[in-house]
Amino acid sequence: PATLTVGTHTVTASVMDSGGLPGSDTILVTVNAVHMVTLTAALRGKTNRRTGLQKIRLRWTGAAGTNVDVYKNTAFLATTANDGTYTDSVGIGGYVYQVCETNSGPCSNEALISF
Repeated sequence: PATLTVGTHTVTASVMDSGGLPGSDTILVTVNAVHMVTLTAALRGKTNRRTGLQKIRLRWTGAAGTNVDVYKNTAFLATTANDGTYTDSVGIGGYVYQVCETNSGPCSNEALISF
């Protein structure tokens, strides 16, 4: 197996049949740049005594574009600026977050927070 770099490559396959006759074919393969969206989530601050809610701060890197979509427990939560941070207020429990580039772009890993 070969690892191809970003760009256009010419790939040629050559074979020989059982009668010893050779054959080959050539194709162009384009490798596009792939970027990864990395998400971290952390508990921020203390429980709000008035509301009983916790603050979760999400931080991400690697997303392209102006906005990202935030998902909580696989449900769409919000579209927010791609500034690398988003804060959510939640009750006691477990939550799985994911950040995706808006318009069906690449998504981050899932980050689990529970308390």
